[in-house]
Amino acid sequence: MKIEVGFLKVLCPWLIVLALAPVGCTSASPELLASLYGRWEGRLDGGEAGTVVLVSLEPEGEHGGLSGFLSMPSRDLYDVALDSVSVRGTRLAIEIESGEIAFAAEIEEAGLRGSFRQVGYTAELVLAKRQEPGYQETVAIPFSGGALAGTLVLPAEGGRYPAVVLVGTTVLRNRDEYIAGFPVFRIMAEHLSQNGIATLRWDDRGVGRSTGGTGVPSQADFVRDVSGVVAVLRNRPDIDAESIVLLGWGDGGLIASAAAAELSGIDSIILVATPALGGGELLNAQRDAMVLWGGMSESEAERISRCQNPSM
Repeated sequence: MKIEVGFLKVLCPWLIVLALAPVGCTSASPELLASLYGRWEGRLDGGEAGTVVLVSLEPEGEHGGLSGFLSMPSRDLYDVALDSVSVRGTRLAIEIESGEIAFAAEIEEAGLRGSFRQVGYTAELVLAKRQEPGYQETVAIPFSGGALAGTLVLPAEGGRYPAVVLVGTTVLRNRDEYIAGFPVFRIMAEHLSQNGIATLRWDDRGVGRSTGGTGVPSQADFVRDVSGVVAVLRNRPDIDAESIVLLGWGDGGLIASAAAAELSGIDSIILVATPALGGGELLNAQRDAMVLWGGMSESEAERISRCQNPSM
């Protein structure tokens, strides 16, 4: 087969451009793309009881591309990376192949209005852009073998602020620390920023946008992560290094306490719903509570407890 050299000279630049293009095409103005950056929120079924859908969009690469993440807390989906994001004119389309999720929407002044699909289920969805309080910045906290991805929230850009480090439970979760679909840490961070206090929260190892997670982290790993977070804050001119507080949620309070014992100069510790019992006592108490919650009588619960703990 004969190929003309002149034809290749014309074709090769186009092949190079196609090879470098990011997944998901964009044919929109830079201004329109910039307006899409940020966090979008909506409800599938409408009203307060609807299934919450959260979409975060951010710039990608040097070619005007977009990347992002999707969360549906009530369906146990948290910060799932979007496989494809494309913008054509005023039309946005996103897709997650593994979950068979797709959303195609028209970009309107009031938000993103379109059709949401997941494994055959289809519903109308309107996403509105969240007005995030204060000044927010994405930060990286390096550790041996990876980096934690976190969100620093300041009351405003500039200034110098006291800071609260939000230490979550040892159950691997993203930075918002969702409990039963409720973003505990995001709400804390928003409230504190409105009261002049900075916060830093992060995705656990191997969760969301953090990297390097292999297996279940040990307590020592969690403590080292908190120490790394404190080090990042102390190196920032907009943080008062002498006014850093550790807030531990659940058994995260045990991690915060252990980290504070190793670190010097921590202002104070706040423990929220942190157990005050030893490990064995705590497990027994949790078991008894679950038995009662399941409908058994107190006498039946006591009998089960004695069978499992003959020394009682």
